[in-house]
Amino acid sequence: MTTLPIWLSALATVIIAAVAVFQDPIRRWVMSPRLELRVRVAPPECHQTIWRTPNGDYPCYYFRLVVTNCGKTEAREVELFAAGLKRKQKDGSFEDVPRFTPMSLLWSHVGKPNLPILCPDMPKVCDLAHVFAPQHRRAFGHTLPGVADDKAILAFDLQVEPNMLGHLAEPGTYRMDLVLGAANVSPKRYALEITFPGAWFDDESQMLRDGFGMRAV
Repeated sequence: MTTLPIWLSALATVIIAAVAVFQDPIRRWVMSPRLELRVRVAPPECHQTIWRTPNGDYPCYYFRLVVTNCGKTEAREVELFAAGLKRKQKDGSFEDVPRFTPMSLLWSHVGKPNLPILCPDMPKVCDLAHVFAPQHRRAFGHTLPGVADDKAILAFDLQVEPNMLGHLAEPGTYRMDLVLGAANVSPKRYALEITFPGAWFDDESQMLRDGFGMRAV
């Protein structure tokens, strides 16, 4: 008759011991940051703006991604890393863009590849790319062999502009591999398909409909 209470007491002892041993890992798992990437082509993350220089003001479009910490604690040293870029071929396959150099994208408005702190439920935007009207792109060095003067060139907002012009993309359909992570968050991979016909429209709604597209795949 006393066997059951003894076993229950032993089981309770084991459970208490297990909780004592694993409480810190359990707490870290429950309370850890959780990063999510949102992709859409719409204001405010994608919009027309003005690039101001001593030589004049130039209209341009910025295309951005939203990163949200859906966890319970802050994420530290957050990065969105562009791990690779492929261009769609005529047969539908995707091939690497040889001149593209993998590196981090820049956080909007601060222009740095690392975001020191991302608090829960306080989204931040990261610059993916921008584009100037075709008649202005040469003023910013946005030229590539074989691209007609009446076509726009997409400029990815990488942490540096490589000498091989790997940050520039001619009209086409691309697939970019992204890695989102932080010092205290395991990296998460995304694939982003980008459609860029090389057209420019002064009307923002038309540009975001017909001049640029992106989606997670």
